[in-house]
Amino acid sequence: MALVLGPAVHADQSGGKPGAATQELQPAAGEGLSVKARTVERIGERIVASGDVEIETAEVELLADRVELNIRTQEAKAEGNVVIIAGSEVVRAERASLNLRTGSGSFEKASGLAQPTFIFDAEKVAKTPQARLELEKARFTICTQPVPRWSFSVREARLRHDGYLVLKDAVLKIKKIPVLYVPYLRYPLEKRRATGFLMPRIGFSGAKGTYLSQSFYLALRPNMDATLGLELYSARGIGAAIEYRYLFAAGTKGQINLYHFNGKKTAGETEPRRETIVRLNHTQSLPLGFDLSADVDYQSSFAFLREYDDDFRRAVTATRSWQGVLSRSWSRFNFNARVSSYETYFSEIGDSIVNKSLPQVNFNIFRVKIIPNLFFSLSSSYNNFEYGWSGGTGGPSRRLAQLSIQPSLVFPFASIPWLTAAFKVNGNLNSYSRSVDPGTGTLIDTPLTIMNYSGRIDLAGPVFYRVYHGRDGTPRFKHIIEPSLAYAYDSPVDEAERIYTVSGYFQLHQLTYGLTNRLLAKKNGQVREVLSFSLSQTRYFSPETGPLSRYLIDGRPPRLSEGTASLRYYPGEDFFLDLKAGYNPYTRRFSTFSLSGGLGSRQAGNFVSVNWLKSENAWMAGVDPVLLALSNRHEVSVFTGVKLPVLSLDLLADAAYDLREGKFRYTGGKFVYHYQCVDFQVDLKVFNFRSSSEVQIKFSIGLGSISRAAEFLDGLGF
Repeated sequence: MALVLGPAVHADQSGGKPGAATQELQPAAGEGLSVKARTVERIGERIVASGDVEIETAEVELLADRVELNIRTQEAKAEGNVVIIAGSEVVRAERASLNLRTGSGSFEKASGLAQPTFIFDAEKVAKTPQARLELEKARFTICTQPVPRWSFSVREARLRHDGYLVLKDAVLKIKKIPVLYVPYLRYPLEKRRATGFLMPRIGFSGAKGTYLSQSFYLALRPNMDATLGLELYSARGIGAAIEYRYLFAAGTKGQINLYHFNGKKTAGETEPRRETIVRLNHTQSLPLGFDLSADVDYQSSFAFLREYDDDFRRAVTATRSWQGVLSRSWSRFNFNARVSSYETYFSEIGDSIVNKSLPQVNFNIFRVKIIPNLFFSLSSSYNNFEYGWSGGTGGPSRRLAQLSIQPSLVFPFASIPWLTAAFKVNGNLNSYSRSVDPGTGTLIDTPLTIMNYSGRIDLAGPVFYRVYHGRDGTPRFKHIIEPSLAYAYDSPVDEAERIYTVSGYFQLHQLTYGLTNRLLAKKNGQVREVLSFSLSQTRYFSPETGPLSRYLIDGRPPRLSEGTASLRYYPGEDFFLDLKAGYNPYTRRFSTFSLSGGLGSRQAGNFVSVNWLKSENAWMAGVDPVLLALSNRHEVSVFTGVKLPVLSLDLLADAAYDLREGKFRYTGGKFVYHYQCVDFQVDLKVFNFRSSSEVQIKFSIGLGSISRAAEFLDGLGF
């Protein structure tokens, strides 16, 4: 490097007084170094500058009270009000030694700012090729307040080139109060996915003791990641979880969740509890246009899920299932093959229903046009299934295979604007590997094949409507009244009493009639349905073979089904209301009544959702009350959220109330307080459906880019 100094450089006689002239060294052509100061003196290859020193290169700007610079090596020593600016990094120090060419160096009693938003002060700071910054006895934060909302005090810290800040012996402080010590922490400064520990959750439960959850997130590749977690219950044991997510080309994607719990031996237990949960979903495309999907939801114990899963609706819905599906659709054809098992547990009776298909294969042809207004369809299936109560409550499980083939001819009619109709005729072939012994009611190894035909007529109309206009003459609303009729008939079958199916074998001869009112609204050129109201009921002409034949009214099967009504009201995006009811004409009471409604937007954070359900099996009489209770429910659930920006507070509340027992089965709340660059979260839940009532509280902190620990057995809302 050659510095063009011009005339001889002499000491500045002004003594650095304000307004005194500033001397300057200009680089030769092609060089990237300039030196400005009150006093500049050259001694061989060294330059000594003092008084408002400014040294600039293409990469670094150095400001100080005094600087000694080696022109050949560009090694500089700076003292007094030192400031180094290198790209987005700014470091202030009392003293510094650095190389202006490489940017490496060390700083004493330093503070500064590194992007993205990393504020620090330290006894010593070093810049090395291996790391952007290395700090000793330091404090860092991303908060900009004079007294930061949170900060880490560390023995050592390293800001790496990949955007991670590696901390050793770190103490988290809220304001000036120490709240957490971690021996090692990788803090991601960038918003992208980053490997590292998540913020722990701590809590307490009267039944399970002190709770601690800690997770480690792995950003394995751009298309896959994983979360490892530990959950400690001081009075019950420890759980370990793995969540793995992946996404590959051609639509292959999925997630695998594994959880294992090692329990402590408690009173009343002969052995410590060992429990496992496996959840998987996977989809992928295969050659020749086939798609494969697989789902697993398995837990080793329904009781464990009920006692430990903090997602209320998952805990009270005790199911196990797995299935694999191979499918392909092309033109008007569809094929799928499935192996599956579904088990539903009823805690009231301590037994579960199991339904397995090993396998079930379906092949269908949809609406192939034969002549104008005449279409051919085909449905076919083979199902090798097993169905029954695992504990024998309803007798032993039943196994058999069924082959069904159903060709159809459909004649749609829509020539009249106010009337639509469809006429359908089916041929039915059903073959069973086993049949029922009429004398004993048990399955025997005698095959059975039956054939019959069925027909159906669907009518919608005549349709009446009226259009309502606004003051400007444009159409605003359209009211439609649409009656409907559906007639179904199955030809008689010999030996129908020998047929076994999961839901029972019925021969239809019935008429379903209904009436629907619709209100359409037009706004901004868009037409949508804002209100609908429907009524329907079925009359059975052969009730002794119909779907209600097993239920007797005054010794006879009923000729009328329950009447059903539904009301849907969707006036806008932020409000909806659904009502459904079923009325039994024989008992003269409502057997089902459900209401679901919502107001506000969950995405915006201000909303309320309500579900109300009442149901009872009005047809059953003289049945074990415990079995009857399985279909009798009366409960209401509420889920609501409120954002209070003035208070920097987000609230979520969730509750389920059993109207039969007159008590809350579950209540839960989440409170999040945003304190600028830090937020505090408190979860409070009360479980009254478990073996003993449990009150649970959990606390966690969110710090910038670090998320909270993932909890495998948690959830809120519906």
